[in-house]
Amino acid sequence: MSEHKGRPPEHEEHEEHLDEKWLVSYADMMTLLFGLFVMLFSIASENQGQFQEQLKKISDSSFNSTETPQAAQPTPTPTPPPEDQTKKELEALKVESETLKKSLEEQVARQMELDRQIEDKKKNEDELARKIASLEKEREDLRKTVKDAKVVAKATPTPTPAPKKDENLKAEIDKLKNELSLEKKKTVDQADAQKLKERLEKELQLTRQQLEKEKTERMQQQRQVASVQQDQNKVKELEQANKDLQEKQTNLEKSIEEMKNEAKKQAQFMIVILKWSSEKHDLDLTVTDPSGHVFNFKNRKFAGSPGEFTLDSRSGPGAEIWQSDKIVPGVYNVTWKLYNTYGNDKPVTYSGFISSNRSRVGIPESTFEAKVGQQRTIRIEADAKGNLKQLP
Repeated sequence: MSEHKGRPPEHEEHEEHLDEKWLVSYADMMTLLFGLFVMLFSIASENQGQFQEQLKKISDSSFNSTETPQAAQPTPTPTPPPEDQTKKELEALKVESETLKKSLEEQVARQMELDRQIEDKKKNEDELARKIASLEKEREDLRKTVKDAKVVAKATPTPTPAPKKDENLKAEIDKLKNELSLEKKKTVDQADAQKLKERLEKELQLTRQQLEKEKTERMQQQRQVASVQQDQNKVKELEQANKDLQEKQTNLEKSIEEMKNEAKKQAQFMIVILKWSSEKHDLDLTVTDPSGHVFNFKNRKFAGSPGEFTLDSRSGPGAEIWQSDKIVPGVYNVTWKLYNTYGNDKPVTYSGFISSNRSRVGIPESTFEAKVGQQRTIRIEADAKGNLKQLP
């Protein structure tokens, strides 16, 4: 009988691909190193003279601004590192980066070699296992052959060499088993190699974290220096805005004082004043006298009427004023509304009064939310002598 009787056909083995997961980590590492070197180069290539000059200006000025009610307090100036120390730190970082790069490349090469050895040993183990399975099958076939030969031997005394071949196969199987045992011992060594791989990966991760931390610190330092310049510009803008606000307030107070003095000279008068201090807001005042005349910024004066709309502010801080050198007895409707915010979303606080030669009715300090169209109205009754009374 043939030695290969009953042997199943062997399937064609597919080529196994190497595990290339390490390429992802290697690409990340190279990207981080590239970003680090670009950052170091950009810092090293700055105009150090101009940089030190700006820092000296910031340190000497110390925000020498006069204190005003609305002026913002400047933030403290962070002291940047000296130029020599910065250069030394950059050089140290470059040397350390080069050392880390070489170490990482050696670790990656060592890891690739370990992966290749592991793959080769896996292939050898699979090949030995296939050989053992094939030899076991041949041994089983030979046993069947020997059994058949014994039956034939009863009829003929011719000896058969099958038992001797069976012994040879058994010896070969034992030899392969020994080789397989040695391969398994080598597999134990692969566990140590895997531990080494994990340790190297942890060291690589720590190195990445350290580089990222140093990068973050450098970026924060640069942002602080830029923030100092921005704060100085803001302080200057606030100082100028405060000066403009004080000038407006002074002019407004002078105008009100002049009007009060003029009103005191007259025997009879009536005046309505609405004022607010917030910036950009525009409040509009409307006064309706007992004759039905509606005074506002469009209709300042009517023929035959003593009243006149004398002041209209279109952007805060500002005031609206209506006055009359005579009092028309009857009921006056005084209305004020938020006409426009011009981008200022903060609430607007206002106050005012209605005054005559005999009495005075105040407009209590109150607030409009930053919504255009809000309005309020009060009704004032005036007699011929100038006595004023607020109606419900």
